[in-house]
Amino acid sequence: MALCDANISELEKILVTDVKLTADGGKKIRVVKGIEIGINNAATLLTYIQRRFLSDKKYSFHNFNHQHCICFWEKEKLYNCHILNIDTNGKIKDIYSIVDPLKLKNLHILSHS
Repeated sequence: MALCDANISELEKILVTDVKLTADGGKKIRVVKGIEIGINNAATLLTYIQRRFLSDKKYSFHNFNHQHCICFWEKEKLYNCHILNIDTNGKIKDIYSIVDPLKLKNLHILSHS
């Protein structure tokens, strides 16, 4: 929930120190920053993204290719997907945030629940 609620202090507790955040906007969407590394940098950017772009979106939790993911929805359309790589201690090591409409379209197996 820390990720979805933009709670930076709680978010920092669930990220590994050298967490890597990668945003993929493809050719059509300009992302805020392509790659961010480190707990403070990633948490700050995730909080900004959540407040600026995702705060009004409904979200749901799924598994995709054996990894946990959080999907953000604009009505019934997939708007953004954070694919999470979680370590054995339950902390997030990597976040791959997909905002490219073409790639999101290929995630058709996911549905808003």
